[in-house]
Amino acid sequence: MIEQQIPFLETSHEGGPQRENAASSLPHRSPGIPAALELRQLDLFESHAARFAQVEEALREGRFSSAAVLARSVGQRHGLAEAIGLAKELERLDICLEQVANDPEKMVALFEKPDSLIRSRLTAALKAALLCGLHRSVAEAAERGGLVAVLERPVGWYWLRAEKTDKAMAALEAAVLHKTVVGESLSILGNLAFGEKAIGKARDLYRRAFCEDPSGVMVQTIIDSEVQGVLDDAEDLGLEPVKEWVPMVGYAAGLFRLPDEPQGRGACREFHAALLAGRRTGDVRHRRRMKDLASLLFEWLRDAKKL
Repeated sequence: MIEQQIPFLETSHEGGPQRENAASSLPHRSPGIPAALELRQLDLFESHAARFAQVEEALREGRFSSAAVLARSVGQRHGLAEAIGLAKELERLDICLEQVANDPEKMVALFEKPDSLIRSRLTAALKAALLCGLHRSVAEAAERGGLVAVLERPVGWYWLRAEKTDKAMAALEAAVLHKTVVGESLSILGNLAFGEKAIGKARDLYRRAFCEDPSGVMVQTIIDSEVQGVLDDAEDLGLEPVKEWVPMVGYAAGLFRLPDEPQGRGACREFHAALLAGRRTGDVRHRRRMKDLASLLFEWLRDAKKL
C-alpha cells in the first residue's frame, strides 16, 4: 500500500507536500496498472498529509483533545502505530492540563520540557504547534483568573508565543496599567512597534521601559541594536546603574526625546530635573549639579548643544 511508504508525520507546515512532489514519490506505473488506481493512490497520499495538517492546526489552537482524535484517526486509517501512540500521549496531556486548568503556573511547569510530555517523534512543524498551543493554554488560564503575569512574565509574552499578536498587545498594555512587569512589557511593545517600522513609537516605548522599570528590562531581547548600544555608551561614560541612565544617554545619542517633566530613576532623574531647571532659569548651579552627577555626559550634551 502506498500509505505505508510515507514516513511518520513528515508533512509540511502548510499541510503537506505539493501535488507534484506527491506524484514524484509514487512508484512508476507499469503498463498493466490502470491510471485510475494510480490516482486513487495519490488521493490517499494527499488525504494522509491533510489529516496531519488538521492535527497541527488543533495543536496550535490548544485543542489537544481534538488533536488526539485526529491523530488516532490517521493511525487507524493508515495503520500507523506511531500515530496511535501520539494520540494516547495527547489524551494524557489533555487530562493533565484539565487538572491544572485554573493554575497557569503549574501549566508552565508541565511544558518546560515538552519532550517529557510527548515522546513521539514529531516534525518541527508539529512540535512548534504543540508549544504554540501550550502557551495559548497558559495565557487563557491566566486571563480567566484575572492575572496579567505568570511566573514574572507578562501574559502578553505567552500570547506572543501563541502567535496572537493582538491579544499580546492588549495583555502587555494591561500589565503596564497594573504596574506589573512593566519593564519587560514596555520593551516587548517596543519590539512590536519596531517590527512594524514605527521607529519613533518603538524608541519612546523603550525609553519608558528604562524610565519606569529599568531592572525589569531584558536588554538582550531588544531588537533595536542602536538602543542596545546605548548601554555600552552608558558604561563608557562610567554611569551606574547602567540601565537607569539609558533614558538620558539615549537622549544625548539622539535616539530618545526629552520629556518636559523629569522622568526616570535615581541620579538620572535628578540629572534630567537639573537640565530642565537650567534651561528654565539659566542658573549655573543646575549645570554644576549635572557635572557632579555625570561629568562626561554633561560634556557630551554641551558639545552637542543639547543643554
